[in-house]
Amino acid sequence: ILTRAEKIRITESFAKDERGGLEYAAGDTATIVLQGGNREQMTALSGGDSSGSYNDAMQSEERTEQSEPVSNGAILWTIYLCGLLGIGILFAFVNIIFSMRCRRDRAYLCHSTGCNIRVYRLKWASTPFLHGKCIYVPEEITEEALRFAILHEEAHYKHGDSFWVMVRYGILALFLFHPLVWIAFKYSGYDCELACDESVLSRLQERDRKAYGVCLLDSIKQSRSLA
Repeated sequence: ILTRAEKIRITESFAKDERGGLEYAAGDTATIVLQGGNREQMTALSGGDSSGSYNDAMQSEERTEQSEPVSNGAILWTIYLCGLLGIGILFAFVNIIFSMRCRRDRAYLCHSTGCNIRVYRLKWASTPFLHGKCIYVPEEITEEALRFAILHEEAHYKHGDSFWVMVRYGILALFLFHPLVWIAFKYSGYDCELACDESVLSRLQERDRKAYGVCLLDSIKQSRSLA
């Protein structure tokens, strides 16, 4: 099926073509044989109207192309990008608020000897953790548990786990819909902790390894009781 503009081009050609002995007056009708053997009748345009009709047809086709509906793929892609942006803003906001709370409520305790980073007591901390270049421990912690906690968090610092945590969260945000990514996110966190425990055990003497294991069990019991 020919478009309106193509029909006008053909009618103009047979209305003006005199070289092959063909000449049609404006308003005459001719039969055009299309591909596939289909026939279509078309009427010749007058010389004065052909240009205006052709322009009108082209403008009509352009308006039709411009008014085509947006595809479902484009809509889904837009929703996906907006979701990524929202997750990124939420992640940044939560980390800023968490950092402000840590700075507000912390109390300086000491410097770690292995990495020379500051250690703070935090009144609402349930377990030791590394945040930025600072180690935070609960207010009520024994001297032995404090020593083991500092060794464990120093291992996190040496392994660059603060950076890898952000990488894991970034991948999770990109593939939020994929269940295997959630599983990988969970178990990569386990592997990170096991690598730090292995690093600490390699630095301890035989008599201290049992005490470190008991300290880990106590930390697990405490976290489960809080949950």
